[in-house]
Amino acid sequence: MINNGDSAFLILCEELNFTRAAERCFMTQQELSSHIKKLEEQYGTKLFLRKPNVELSESGNALRLALLKKKYIEDDLIQTIREINNGSIGKIHFGINGKRAAYLAPKILKSYFPKFSKMEIHFTIGDTEKLIRELREGRIDGLLGVNAVPTSDLKVEPLFHEKILLVLRDNTAFHGEVSHHDNNTGKVTGEISLAELAAPNGPVFVRNEEGSTLNEVIDRVLVTHNISLNAQTFISDYNVQLSLCKSLGLAVFCPESIVFAENGPAEDPALRLYDILEVKDRMTISLVTNASRYYPESVKVFFSAVKDIFRQDTPTK
Repeated sequence: MINNGDSAFLILCEELNFTRAAERCFMTQQELSSHIKKLEEQYGTKLFLRKPNVELSESGNALRLALLKKKYIEDDLIQTIREINNGSIGKIHFGINGKRAAYLAPKILKSYFPKFSKMEIHFTIGDTEKLIRELREGRIDGLLGVNAVPTSDLKVEPLFHEKILLVLRDNTAFHGEVSHHDNNTGKVTGEISLAELAAPNGPVFVRNEEGSTLNEVIDRVLVTHNISLNAQTFISDYNVQLSLCKSLGLAVFCPESIVFAENGPAEDPALRLYDILEVKDRMTISLVTNASRYYPESVKVFFSAVKDIFRQDTPTK
């Protein structure tokens, strides 16, 4: 079981400030320091470096990870016993991209709530890198990630492979060659090259912030072909990007699942879609969970509902 000293240590790990951590623990700074000193004596190592600022030592980070794992086990056990005794009452925290949440959340909840009507579902919005940090910190139970890599502490289950499309305002000068007509959406998709987009009269782009998986795919292609694009605005929110595309004519790189989502760009007559000739790689959408956790049944069924969305109704339909 996690005791008061362990809890105080984990709170100090978050705050890295003795004053704030003591307030959260409802104790004095002296009492908090005493807890940390006992832990340092117990393990025979310094857990925090105190100058010039408070930060975790390497040993301290190892203890933090071990205690978080212990806390996962305890929390999952409590939830499992609660389900056995009282039925499924609890909370699930799930990470997802904001635009995908708009499409997927209603479908997931429609499948899940008839089975577990008393559960609370909390969606945490963010990119894959941020959400994996949240998962490792125990703040969320799982996430829908892009190009996530399995590690010793992460279980990654691929669900869908999607391509990257270009979205332009319909009255933009670039029209490309017609590639195909999508019978589901009635949308004509053209073909265009990055080299054409990089021309002096090419469009201005709005792109994701640094750290975006989509950016990494596009940037690899740009470097390979020695191409530079005119990008002046950066925001990792596809709703905002598509709004700027329609209002200002900025070009957008957009994942297939978002392009063909309900009320997505494919359904907007003001926007035109393009396959990008040089971009062959696809992004992999995966369910990412903690490899060492024993999840309660209510959480496992939620994960199954997420996976069923991709088995039965892929985002391109």
